Amino acid sequence: MNRIESYVRQLSSSVNAPYSLRLFILLIYLWFVIQAISLWDIRDLIWGEQSVFFRSARPSNLLNNFFFQLVYEPGRYQSVYWIHLISALISLFEFRWSFITRFAAWATGMMLYCAAPQAFNSGILVMLLMAAYSILVYSKSSSRYRNLITNFCRYAMIIQVILIYVFSSIYKLSGTQWLNGTAIHYVLNIDVFSSPFWKETSEYTLIWTITTYLVFAYQLLFPILLLFKSKRNWLLLVGVFFHLMIGVVMNLWDFAFAMIFCYALFMKEEHAKFLMPFRTLRK
Repeated sequence: MNRIESYVRQLSSSVNAPYSLRLFILLIYLWFVIQAISLWDIRDLIWGEQSVFFRSARPSNLLNNFFFQLVYEPGRYQSVYWIHLISALISLFEFRWSFITRFAAWATGMMLYCAAPQAFNSGILVMLLMAAYSILVYSKSSSRYRNLITNFCRYAMIIQVILIYVFSSIYKLSGTQWLNGTAIHYVLNIDVFSSPFWKETSEYTLIWTITTYLVFAYQLLFPILLLFKSKRNWLLLVGVFFHLMIGVVMNLWDFAFAMIFCYALFMKEEHAKFLMPFRTLRK
């Protein structure tokens, strides 16, 4: 019991890794801003009354009526879209009441996703999950109570990123394509995820078989390799290259940058401080 009390006291004394945490929070809402702007020209096709996506009904309850309201009232999407974009922009800056704009950005993001899930991939799910944790984060806190909550949310986000890799590896182990080295070969021949150039390269089966095994090994070993702090920078660099290749080959840039941005949680403080646009976290 004394050990638990000591650990809780330590977590409440100060915010752990405030620069890397603040950088990650900034990147979450930067991701939302970029995505919202990138969908500007086609937002009517995604959420408007003449949406190209099928709208499926949900059982009537409090949560469904809130998050799926654009399914039944698509005319509201303009207001929800603007609240989401403006809230995400304000959430780029951290202040005492930033949890209000963060909640607004997360809630409206959930509404937009639930109205047209076919338009998105798991990148938005990762960012929405991290945004939910970020609501209660305040890296400049001087309150023991808020320090404890902030550190708890930070560890929850770290665990969540690790679980993404763990369950992704488990899923790959349940099939055959990753185990026999043909997974990427098949991806390169799917029109939705590939292009004529990459289809032609699929003929080099040996190269893509080796690449398949390297990608699988990285995902499988990621949680273990994180324990070696001296080699962590190299691990993250490999991960950045890996996810950039997902963007280049499969054109899933939103997912690629969602995962790359999550790496900010594992950065050393001096590197995060160097990348921060404002390098002083004032109390």
